[in-house]
Amino acid sequence: MPRSPQDNELIRAARREEILGAAGRVFAKKGFAATKISDIAAEAGLSHGLLYHYFRSKDEVYAGLVDEIVERSPLRSAAAVDAGSGPLERLRTLVGLLLARTAERPELAVLFSQALLGESLPPATRQRLLRQGWSTYERIVELVRAAQRAGEAADDERAEELALAIVAMLRGLGTMRFFVRSSPAPAAALPVVSADTVLRVLRPAAEPTRARAASSKATTKTLANRPTRRRAAKERHRAA
Repeated sequence: MPRSPQDNELIRAARREEILGAAGRVFAKKGFAATKISDIAAEAGLSHGLLYHYFRSKDEVYAGLVDEIVERSPLRSAAAVDAGSGPLERLRTLVGLLLARTAERPELAVLFSQALLGESLPPATRQRLLRQGWSTYERIVELVRAAQRAGEAADDERAEELALAIVAMLRGLGTMRFFVRSSPAPAAALPVVSADTVLRVLRPAAEPTRARAASSKATTKTLANRPTRRRAAKERHRAA
């Protein structure tokens, strides 16, 4: 029985997704400039010619990969599930989704790093990927700042600095997972990292208050002792 047009479309979509998954792994391993269409075809288990039925060039494959990254961004999923919760819980949801994406597709972390450094990438597509990464950072800044204003997180550090630390951890975890999986030598599996572990960079709001109070008390004590030390020095001078 011949396949229906719908069946053919589903098969084509599934094959296209396989190609993009393979492309992401190859681009992450070799870089855009060193990757050939034949490398992507081999990774996907396809003939070189068959791949051209789906993409006309390497640039088109990369553009399709970036489209997929943007369309499946955890930012969209987080917006759908976190309505009504507090800012810290929304941040935890987003970080959890980003960690899940990292575990599923760790090569994406490498692609973001390449976009930051790689001038050989197609300019328009590179800028689109960079904007996606920046949008994630900005959303984390917003949620950290909201958590600070709500008293859910300490406010003694700038939200931008804390968000940068969170993004750096996520990118680092993805990069490590990718290279461990890609290593030809056997390697121990990396442990699963939870959103709560990543968010330990945010201290509870009460903690900095105690720290500042202790610091203020120590400073007051030091200042109070200074005149006594000066008098002691004068007395020593007179005795001499």
